[in-house]
Amino acid sequence: TGLLVRARSERNRRVYAESDLFEPGRAVLTAAGRERLDEAGPWLKGLRHAGSDIVVAAYADPARSASGTAAQAITKQQAEAVADYLK
Repeated sequence: TGLLVRARSERNRRVYAESDLFEPGRAVLTAAGRERLDEAGPWLKGLRHAGSDIVVAAYADPARSASGTAAQAITKQQAEAVADYLK
């Protein structure tokens, strides 16, 4: 929460559905997912400010997730996959 909620900070966000980026239920980016992230590159570069951060957050819909532990693991892996790809 501390990374996402910062007083007096500019916030810009892009939101993608899991199916926009990943193979179903996995942390493997699809070709279409890589294209979507490539399209976000110029947008991200335009937001560079001294001291700014890029935060990648993933979450699972509790109503659609098999178990909390599994959902937490896959969303962490998905966030890491996106961060690694953007780097």
